[in-house]
Amino acid sequence: MNNAKNLAGSYSHFPSPMKSYVLSVITILCCAVPAAVASSWAWKMFGLGGIALAVATVISAMVLATALFAMLSAIGKALKITK
Repeated sequence: MNNAKNLAGSYSHFPSPMKSYVLSVITILCCAVPAAVASSWAWKMFGLGGIALAVATVISAMVLATALFAMLSAIGKALKITK
């Protein structure tokens, strides 16, 4: 049971652990940046500014980025890109 594939952890679906870290960072950035921009833009339309804008943007961007990451993960599994 303790073969190399099991010891690799949750990233065993990639050929090398370094590749998985790089792809994870790229995926997180691809989810977080658009979420932060969209959240900030949406809250500015409601007239928020300053600290209130920052807090609302952070909270809604985290929720939006998590949803986007989950959606991309599901698509990756459906298309058999990842396990």
